[in-house]
Amino acid sequence: MLPDASFRRKGIAVQSIRTPIIFILLICAAGLAACNRPTSIDPIPDPRLSAATLTTNPSIPPSQHTATALQRTPPTPPPPPSPTSTPAPLPTLDLVATAQAGSPAETHSSQVSPDGLWWARVFSHPCPAAVTEQAYGYDYLQFTDQSTAEHQVLFTQLISCGGLGTYGLQGLFWSPTSRFYYFTDAASGTPDGCGYWRQPLLRVDLSDWSITPLGAGVVSPNGLKLAAWLDGNLVVWDLNGGLLGSAPPPVAGVLPGPIAWSPNSQSIAYLLSQDSCPLGLTYLVRLNLSDFQPALYHASQDPSFAGISWTTPNRVNLTDETGRTWSYNFISGALFHGSNP
Repeated sequence: MLPDASFRRKGIAVQSIRTPIIFILLICAAGLAACNRPTSIDPIPDPRLSAATLTTNPSIPPSQHTATALQRTPPTPPPPPSPTSTPAPLPTLDLVATAQAGSPAETHSSQVSPDGLWWARVFSHPCPAAVTEQAYGYDYLQFTDQSTAEHQVLFTQLISCGGLGTYGLQGLFWSPTSRFYYFTDAASGTPDGCGYWRQPLLRVDLSDWSITPLGAGVVSPNGLKLAAWLDGNLVVWDLNGGLLGSAPPPVAGVLPGPIAWSPNSQSIAYLLSQDSCPLGLTYLVRLNLSDFQPALYHASQDPSFAGISWTTPNRVNLTDETGRTWSYNFISGALFHGSNP
């Protein structure tokens, strides 16, 4: 190799002082022949080879690596299904296509924003008349830009027609500023079991197209606020903005009940219960927006109260489980049968 030849040339240079010239020429000729011998070069690995292939096949000569990497074993076809095998479930897109093909779309709600720039519509491919567990419906919320006529679908729901519970999309209303749109994803049906329930509300923010769950509740008489139950807390939303406040109930381990706004939209009264069917011990609570501090005013099990309304300042109307009506005065703390305390 080249390093050995170089070492021999240095040795020849030392001995050339006392060696005949002919002998020197013969050795130089031999050295030149050694220098001109080709040096062996290892083959360049194929870039298609992975490090794992070279590692798991250490006995394969370098010249065979490429052939090994490019060799492919034909896939073994799966065995044919037996006549009694259960078919695999269809992908969601196939279910949506099946629902769309089963019935034409119907318009469930249609509302133009107060500024006239947006058109919100809920379309539904309803369940077929002959409902089976394999049948599906499909609802979607679509927004249309009135200036360009461009559409975008923002929320969808695949409905199992043979299922139970709540389902279906329904548009509700726009905020006065046209920034928010409110809708529900439980327009039809009722949840399994018994007890208090209201439709949950969701809100689309057109500034960034985000969707926020607001909980289940009622809008204030002035149309500017929403009081709702969300994750066990009473929350109050500004219908033109964000969250105004949140407060847990003053009694632990209870179930949320119906909500009522005061006539001036500055206070909220609501009911709590120990159980759902029957209600058991029930509680009447009032919360003022000025401090967001819920105060317990009355507890009763006989009767247990299931409904509430507020139409007169400082007095609420209550309905018990048997349908009888009562009145409670927040100032005197008196409970009366009927509506005139």
